[in-house]
Amino acid sequence: MKSFFRLRLNTLLLCTSIYYPSAYSGIMRHDIEVQDYRDFGENLGKYSVGSMHIPVYKKDGSLSGYLDFPMPDFGMVVTTGISTLVAPSYIASVRHNTGYKTVSFGNGAQYATSYKLINRNNSTDSDIDFHLPRLSKVVTDAVPIEAVNKSEIRKGNTSRYSWYARVGGGRQSQVNDDQTGRIVLSDAYKWVSGGTINTAAVTFPSGTLRAPDYGPDSPLTSPLSIGSMAGDSGSPIIVYDEVDKRWKIAGVLHAGTNTDAYNSLTFWEYIPDGYIQGITTANTTPEVTDTVDDGVLIWGQDAITQNGSAWSWEGLSSAYNRQAPSVATDEELDATKDLHFNGTGGVIELSAPINLGAGKLQFSNNYTLKSAGGAEATWAGGGVDVDAGKEVLWQVNGLSEDALHKIGEGTLHVNAKGINPGSLNVGAGTVVLDQQADAAGHKQAFSSVTLVSGRPTVVLNDADQVATSNINFGYRGGMLDLNGNALNFKMINHTDSGATLVNHNGHEVANLAITGFTPEDVPFNRWDGNNNKGTPGSIYVYDNPYTKDTEYFQLNTSSYGYFPTNKSSTSTWTYLGTDPDAAVEYRLTQLDQQVFRGFLGETDESKNNGKMNVTIRTVRNTALTDLTGGMNIAGNLNVGSGTVLLSGRPIAHAGGKVIEDDWSTSLFRANQIRVDKEGVFQVGEYASVTADIIADESARLSLGYNDSKQADEKSWRCYSVIYRNNVTCSQPIRDTEALALLPASTVTGDIQLASNASLYLGKVRYQGTVASSGSSSMTLDPNAYWEMMGNSNVSSLRAESGALLSMVPMGRWSAKTLEIDSLDASGLTISMGIKPSMAENDRLLIKKSATGSSNLLDMALMVDAGQQVILKQDLVIVDAPVGTTHDYFTFASTFSGFSIYTPKYQVKDESDRVLWILEKNNENELDKEPTFNPDKWFTVQDNQPLIQSTRAMMASRQYIFSEALTQLYDRSNLLRIAPQNNGEWVTVEHSKGRFFDLSTNQQTLNVGWDEKSDMQIFGISASYTQGQVKGNGKENHHLATAGVYYSWQPREGWFVDTASHYMYLNQELTLDPMLGVNGATRDTHILAGSARTGYQFSLADDTLLISPYIGVSVGVLSGYSLKGNDVVVSLSSATPYYGTNGILVQKKGLWQGYKNITLTAGIEYQYSPEGNGSRITLSDHRANHQYAPWFDNRYNTHLGIEGSLNRNLSASVKVKNSFGRTFKTDYSGIIGINYRF
Repeated sequence: MKSFFRLRLNTLLLCTSIYYPSAYSGIMRHDIEVQDYRDFGENLGKYSVGSMHIPVYKKDGSLSGYLDFPMPDFGMVVTTGISTLVAPSYIASVRHNTGYKTVSFGNGAQYATSYKLINRNNSTDSDIDFHLPRLSKVVTDAVPIEAVNKSEIRKGNTSRYSWYARVGGGRQSQVNDDQTGRIVLSDAYKWVSGGTINTAAVTFPSGTLRAPDYGPDSPLTSPLSIGSMAGDSGSPIIVYDEVDKRWKIAGVLHAGTNTDAYNSLTFWEYIPDGYIQGITTANTTPEVTDTVDDGVLIWGQDAITQNGSAWSWEGLSSAYNRQAPSVATDEELDATKDLHFNGTGGVIELSAPINLGAGKLQFSNNYTLKSAGGAEATWAGGGVDVDAGKEVLWQVNGLSEDALHKIGEGTLHVNAKGINPGSLNVGAGTVVLDQQADAAGHKQAFSSVTLVSGRPTVVLNDADQVATSNINFGYRGGMLDLNGNALNFKMINHTDSGATLVNHNGHEVANLAITGFTPEDVPFNRWDGNNNKGTPGSIYVYDNPYTKDTEYFQLNTSSYGYFPTNKSSTSTWTYLGTDPDAAVEYRLTQLDQQVFRGFLGETDESKNNGKMNVTIRTVRNTALTDLTGGMNIAGNLNVGSGTVLLSGRPIAHAGGKVIEDDWSTSLFRANQIRVDKEGVFQVGEYASVTADIIADESARLSLGYNDSKQADEKSWRCYSVIYRNNVTCSQPIRDTEALALLPASTVTGDIQLASNASLYLGKVRYQGTVASSGSSSMTLDPNAYWEMMGNSNVSSLRAESGALLSMVPMGRWSAKTLEIDSLDASGLTISMGIKPSMAENDRLLIKKSATGSSNLLDMALMVDAGQQVILKQDLVIVDAPVGTTHDYFTFASTFSGFSIYTPKYQVKDESDRVLWILEKNNENELDKEPTFNPDKWFTVQDNQPLIQSTRAMMASRQYIFSEALTQLYDRSNLLRIAPQNNGEWVTVEHSKGRFFDLSTNQQTLNVGWDEKSDMQIFGISASYTQGQVKGNGKENHHLATAGVYYSWQPREGWFVDTASHYMYLNQELTLDPMLGVNGATRDTHILAGSARTGYQFSLADDTLLISPYIGVSVGVLSGYSLKGNDVVVSLSSATPYYGTNGILVQKKGLWQGYKNITLTAGIEYQYSPEGNGSRITLSDHRANHQYAPWFDNRYNTHLGIEGSLNRNLSASVKVKNSFGRTFKTDYSGIIGINYRF
């Protein structure tokens, strides 16, 4: 492909600034990571197909914007980015791209098909730089994109065509940080990048569609703005159609201008009207409109006939009947045409082998295609397309070296006989493999089967249809239905997470086995001078004439040159030495580590998830198999020899980039997981498993990340990036910070441990019971959490400091017992339930030994308020062997509501046992007081920190009201020295404050109107405030006010100011999580009135005013309550009042020439005694706590400046501050505008 852009003459005349000093492609913003552009172009990371409202962040973490459209699918763009699939076997690009002869899809995914261009279909109009190459096969990898023709897109209907995006693979660059130039990132066609274009920036002149590349400061930029330059010819620009609700191609990149950084201009060739339809129609023969009543259709070498009717078809000549279409010339292939059976359906007999060349065979009804008796006819062509809801019975074989490409949503039922030497490549719909044996008993549906695009399903009617080593899941994969059969895989060939294996058979059990590799699977290869292509990882033998040794090398690349002669390694070859057994072992060690990124089982509830057993029993005990994609099987997972790991996987990113904390959690569900003798089973990081687990003798179980010192317990972490076979496995050691950020894996199900089996709980939340026998052992590491769902027994339990064991699950509780032969624990916390009304409790029984220290019992009380309790026996919480120290366990305090409960207990030595007991009540006291009294069981005290933080958060209303009162006279103060500025006014205020450990943030908009008449001022005002209070909890509020104000203001002497407002306050409150009040919304209605009087001294020719004053404000507030977990938090209605006294100083005119500027300053003392306002009531089962509101005595200060901009317009700026005992305003900034008509 040429690395420059071509421009037609009229474009050059219009844009003489166009030039091409270098071959750039994607021009990326300087402030956004390159990885975002790469992920966008490959639908990876967060840019998955169909995702909505995707946030795009800048390098500094701030938001660039949201992509407010469904994420487009770029699978239809070829790997190099230079053309786009627009019909099953046609791609759109620009005419001046003359160099490329083949294309592939899938961004370098394994098992991709190389499609040959057989006719470029160049536009013959010199002014139209467009072509529509025809391919040798229909494309299975992707779905063609619909086109918007030139005449339609030029209408400029932005309401319909709302967003533009592009992707390309030319030379990649990014604007440098100082925005003076660009940094080259990659040569052309190494990888693709993609981004967005603002619709408002797109123009539609007659020649080409155009759009500039704007920088982030332009209003015409977009969240992931991208430009393009030379080297990206033919790449698409696509547009979202709001009517059809899908993306369409609007043009192919034709040319562009170059700049140093931003503002380059890109030109896209429109899709010429009717061009695609014209070419595809010309390459299609008239439809075959058969009628079933007319009998069998005969497809012969010259025509298709049925009872006197005939239809022509155009394929390759009979000379190619038994040869793959790829043998023919491009001209011969392009002369073949698509063929469409669109009749009523029936039987089609081939009277001779048929080779349709590049032609597509489409079926729009149910047909049977078979060979006529004795003809032994085969079929080959460009592909088969079966319409949705239709089924074709395919009873002919294909040709060697040719692949049958299947598309369309319908079903192709393959039902020929014997060995089919051809292969299958399926991209949509269903293919049933039902090949029948020939007379010799041989059968093979296809030599290989490749599933791509994520859309197809292949159903196996038996296990012998195709060798499992030749089943490949390519780009986005597909679904393989085992259909009740048993299949053995050495490994599952796949390239990404799209591989899915299911059993849709509701009657027969399917069995899937992964066996791994043996030495027989490592052949020795020899250097081939005629064909230097090979498979990376293969072992080669070299008889070195210089060293006289037979040497062994591993191939690292897909092609090779000569071996190094000095027993060294190169980028192509890895030297393995002279021992053949060591070379084989080296390769087997690599093959021993397998990662399957796909999914096992069905998740679609509308489909049958038949029973499927999965067995991983590798030949070599050193093998490690990691399932990272997930599982949902109605059967068992059987773990044989080797190590089996269930884990999550890194989110796939372009270029194989793995981001440490960007992993997805995979879900695994099975009826049972059975681990054979000496097998090793691990649940790793980012995994959620639901299954019962049975561990046979000497098996090893490890759940969740751990850093155990025992090698067979230590966690593995494996992954394989998409599109590659490379596997990375390690046993990481995480520091404290990294471990804290790692989410715990989850495991749900009961576990059985046979003799000498072990169970290690790492960073995991395990929910289930454990039953062990013999000398089995269990370990809880410091990050383990075991939620015991029923009675359990463990032979040996070791718990490290920080481990948690809970017998109190969420939901319904019942008493349970944990029996342990030997316990070694230090710093273990055990949560246990007690139900006094039934004399039931959870119980720990330690039979033989208890070592360690400092363990904690956390008791949960199962009782309803007012419930009657008759307890006539002691409750034994722990039963330990004689000799256990009395401080081995202590009881933790329990928190409920605003109270802290500390159990009253005794430790007794009794009958060679040590018992931790909650004692029975005194009988006489029970007769007097039949209801449950916690004082009999617990020492109870107030939870003062919780009470304090709750009081503080509830005082937010008091603070908000107080702040609103301080704004009542802002306007009156301003008019005192500048009464001529009465009229319409608006102010905007932002403030920050604090009280106790809480911080506040508020923004207020005030608007109003006033008028002066002699010495009187009348006005009305309204305001809207939104704000937030943060601390231990959170409060969001909205305050709306409306009111009137009046002032009597002589030039000198006594003055009076009054104001009255109605206020509506809406609060959303979240208290401490312990209280269970989260996002509760409450409203308060407030009436407020205020009056003040003072004396104004006029000095310096009335340019200096000093005004001392006193005032009072009164409010009436409604009350409300909040209910949480056994708590009620209430604010009473109230009539608070505030007294003020202060002094205001105002100076008009700073100096000559600035007489219309006024400075103001003031300080006042606000008095609000304790108990003045709403009382706070905090209630729980034990008590009601009532608290008076806090003092709100403080000093308020302000400093401002106001000036006239012209005769009718003035502006003001003011800063305020308050300080005092409880409530403080760190700063408040106000900007105001006043206009007088």
